[in-house]
Amino acid sequence: MLRSLFEIAGVVLLRFPWHLRVWAMLVVVTNLAAIAFLGVIEGQVVILAILVALLIMAVIYKRLGFVRLLGLGHITWFAMLPWLFFRLPSAESMPWLYGWLVTLLVVNSICLVVDSVDVTRFALGDRKPHYRLRPNSKSGMGT
Repeated sequence: MLRSLFEIAGVVLLRFPWHLRVWAMLVVVTNLAAIAFLGVIEGQVVILAILVALLIMAVIYKRLGFVRLLGLGHITWFAMLPWLFFRLPSAESMPWLYGWLVTLLVVNSICLVVDSVDVTRFALGDRKPHYRLRPNSKSGMGT
């Protein structure tokens, strides 16, 4: 499982065009900022969503490789983002939390749109792996 996650990270951080690497890092840093907010329910929920996403993506990658379906990992965001939006008023008295939540909502919403397009394209038949780290391997690294 961990190997799959490292391989996904390697593809994203080493093989994507620079502007997509920057975007991916923004998504990762924004979400991992939840560690600073573990004392509040919002931070805990985001960490849980990250763990679920990583599990889903690792399973998909291990079975199918680096395909558009990986965006399915963020499926929990369909519930998390509206919930966080409705939590904003209760965070107004805490500027750091409020700022992080607004940033998270914007970044993850954009990411969810991109992921939705990718998953839809996969469902419509665009199933070829985007990257292969070794020729003739399904997951990118061989077996």
